Amino acid sequence: MACKCAIGLAALHGARLRERRSERSAAAGRQLGSAENRGELIMEYVAFLIYGLVVLALIGGLIYLGVLFLQGYLATGSMSASLTGVTKRFFGPRPERRLAVVDQANVDGRRRLVLIRRDDVEHLIMTGGPVDVVIETGIGQAPIREPAEVVEGPTPVYPRTPRAVGQAGDS
Repeated sequence: MACKCAIGLAALHGARLRERRSERSAAAGRQLGSAENRGELIMEYVAFLIYGLVVLALIGGLIYLGVLFLQGYLATGSMSASLTGVTKRFFGPRPERRLAVVDQANVDGRRRLVLIRRDDVEHLIMTGGPVDVVIETGIGQAPIREPAEVVEGPTPVYPRTPRAVGQAGDS
């Protein structure tokens, strides 16, 4: 019983849709020459063209991402490295790291010595006690030289005035 009602409703709905379409096509045929109808028709074509271009752009973007992913996967052989390659291309190279832990050693159960490099200068730090302590700083840094004083040499016994090439001297 319910199935027959559903089929009847679907048939009735289909008949109404066909009736509306035929009314629209008849009205469009009568008014095809009007300027207002032509403007609506042009707007529909423009909207269809814009939607089509958006869909093509999305498909192209997905293909581009797929190619980048595949290149990274073929070059490295791993999925994670290929994703890293894709993200590096979009987000640019990472800046050089300025801070690094070079080495660490346990002093006892609580304390440890850590050698840290920052901007090509190393610092030795002891951590884990009641207070963290900087033991040494500036390791590996070139020593800073102060400019030396200019010392004049001894005065000559027989001072001579300098002369240019080709000049005769007072001899």
